[in-house]
Amino acid sequence: MPPRPFPLQLGIGIDTIHKPRLRRLVLKDIDEDRSLRAFLRRLLTQSEQREFWGRMPPKGSLLQSEDGICTAVDYLAGRWAAKEAAIKAVKPRNLRLMEVEIRRAPEHDGRRGVYAVIFDHIAETRNQNNTLDRSADDTQDVDYVNAHEVDTARPADDERPGQVARISISHDGEYATAVCMAAESPLPGDVGGEAAARMP
Repeated sequence: MPPRPFPLQLGIGIDTIHKPRLRRLVLKDIDEDRSLRAFLRRLLTQSEQREFWGRMPPKGSLLQSEDGICTAVDYLAGRWAAKEAAIKAVKPRNLRLMEVEIRRAPEHDGRRGVYAVIFDHIAETRNQNNTLDRSADDTQDVDYVNAHEVDTARPADDERPGQVARISISHDGEYATAVCMAAESPLPGDVGGEAAARMP
């Protein structure tokens, strides 16, 4: 008798980031601030950039001390691992980093966790050179903001439709690891709970 299929329509993804590698990416240019901003544009949506700057030391001093660099690298390693885990959790759908946003949950009993929002597909248009024009999140910087502004502002991305997914981030020495549990997207032709009944 064959084993019973997994009863829940869930996908799981896991990813690990080596922090020294990320540090080299962030500090690879002589102009370290430019390197950091370029990396933020590739990894974080504008809402996530606001969150990043709101949790970091003042922008002018962030990369001027070892503590500031380590704080930034730890934060970004966790976010990068979480996004990659979410991308794996929803395969076979192909996601870009900008289609996953990691958000902080409202404070509850003195604890604050994070969760992911996996956005519905971003509309892409092609310019006259037949190359993709991406979302503005890919190309725009967000200036330094303080933590109060982050907590009181309503991010524009809150209005974008998407699916919430569970995220857990862990740090151990040189590594950041994240696990994502996400709703499995139905395949064409699925009816009712067929996605949950498919064999692995």
